[in-house]
Amino acid sequence: MNVSCAWFKENYSGETVKNIMVIPTKDISAHGAFSQEVEILRKGGLNKLTKNVRKFFDEFKDFDIHTLTEKQINDCLNAHNLSVDNILKDYTDKPYQKR
Repeated sequence: MNVSCAWFKENYSGETVKNIMVIPTKDISAHGAFSQEVEILRKGGLNKLTKNVRKFFDEFKDFDIHTLTEKQINDCLNAHNLSVDNILKDYTDKPYQKR
């Protein structure tokens, strides 16, 4: 994970990032550490995100794609907890560093 974070920092210097590691546990070995802030996306968060993305896209099956407005899309994003704030807060866990 540290190499990936370093690569991103080198190639996208100055950009805001949320480093996410997709693993089944939030426990980090006492012998390991992250060099950057990292959050964990576990099975429950991934399932919740997948379900919300599917429901979001299902919203548009009866819409004429050529008449969709930005407001309609944003309303659907908010209705299914897919706003930027939701993505940043609702699906990941802070890692637990074992001692």
